[in-house]
Amino acid sequence: MHQKTNQKTIAKRIDLAKLENLAIDNLELILNDLEIFDYVKTEEGYRSRCHIHDGNNSTAWYFFLKKKAWNCYTNDCHSEYGNKIFNFIMAMKDISFIESVDYLCSLFDISNSEDFKLKEEEVYLRKIKNSIVENVIKKKTFSDDCLDKLEDGSKYMTKRGFGEEEIQEFRCGYANDGKLFGRIVFPVWDDVNEIVGFIGRTVYEKCEKCGLFHCKNKDGSDNCPKYKTPAKWLCSESFRKGVILYNLNKAKESIAENGSVVITEGIIDLMRFWSAGVKNVVATLGVNVSSQQLILLLSLGTIKKIYLCSDDDNAGAKFKDKHSEYKDLEENKSALSLSRYFNVERISYDGQKDIGEMSREEAVEFCAKIGLLKGE
Repeated sequence: MHQKTNQKTIAKRIDLAKLENLAIDNLELILNDLEIFDYVKTEEGYRSRCHIHDGNNSTAWYFFLKKKAWNCYTNDCHSEYGNKIFNFIMAMKDISFIESVDYLCSLFDISNSEDFKLKEEEVYLRKIKNSIVENVIKKKTFSDDCLDKLEDGSKYMTKRGFGEEEIQEFRCGYANDGKLFGRIVFPVWDDVNEIVGFIGRTVYEKCEKCGLFHCKNKDGSDNCPKYKTPAKWLCSESFRKGVILYNLNKAKESIAENGSVVITEGIIDLMRFWSAGVKNVVATLGVNVSSQQLILLLSLGTIKKIYLCSDDDNAGAKFKDKHSEYKDLEENKSALSLSRYFNVERISYDGQKDIGEMSREEAVEFCAKIGLLKGE
C-alpha cells in the first residue's frame, strides 16, 4: 500500500509530461504493481490480455512505447477510458485522474522531488492559459473595406508631426459617424492580421478649466461648451484592449531579429518610435499588461529583453515599477510582472518631452542615445 500525498497540491505542482515519461520508462514496474504479470515485451512495447475487461485473448492489449498510448483490440477499452498511461491506471484502479497522478507520485516517490515540480511561473501560466481557453469570446472582425469610410486625417496627424507615410502605414483617419464620430481613428489588427476593432482619440486637448476635452469657442470666450468628453481615447463597441498587443502583426519580424521589444502605453508614442526607425515596438493601449498580453509575448519565444517606455507621469512610473522590479510570486498580482519572465529595462525621458511629443528628428536622436536603433 502506497502512502497518499496531497492530491490537490500534486495536481497543481507536478510536471505531468515528465511524470508520463517516467511512467513509460518504468512500465514494467507499474504493470507488476497492478498485479499484471502475463505481459510480453516486444520491440515496440508490451502486450497481454486486457485486464480492464478481464479478457482472455493474450494479444488483445498493447502498449506502444513510441506513441505513449495503449489499445484494447477486442473490447475497445481505450475508446471508453482514453489511451494514455494515466487513463490506463484510472481504468485499472477505478480512480480519478488526480488519483492516478497521486498513485504514480507515490509509486516513484517523487511527490517532493524538485525535478518534477513545475516552477511557480509555469503553474501560473498554465492557469491563465486554461482561463483564456475556457472563457474564449468569439472575436468580431472587420474587412479592410471599412477603412475606406475613414476621412482624411492628415490635418490632425500633421499637427502631431507625422507625415503621409505614417498615416498610410497605420491607416488612421477621421470617423464621420458612429460612436467614434469626430475622432481620429486607428484600426486595430490582431497578431494574425485581422481587424478586430477601432480606437479613437479626441482631436482636442484637455481644458484647464473643466478638465474635459472639447473644442474652443468660435467667439474666443473661455466658457466651456455644452458638448465635451472626459475620454481622450475611446474604443469601438465590443473591442477588448487587453486581448491584443497593438502593432504586433507588423512588429513580429523585427522583434525576432532584435531579440527585444519596446512597449509603449499608446499609439502616438508607438508611431513616433516607428517613424524614428524602431520597428520592434508594440503598445498595451494603457498602463497595464493583461494575462492575454503576457501570453502573446511569451508565445513569440524570441524575446530576451523588454524596454518599458511608458510616460513619466505617476501612472507610467507605477507601470515601470511593477514590471521592472522583481517580486516574489506570492505578492499580489506579481506573477504579471514582466520582470519574472524577461530582462526588463525601464526607459526614462529625464525631464524631456515624452516621445509622442517629440519631432521625428528628436526621436531619432533619443532612440540612438538609449541604444534602440541597434539590434540586441
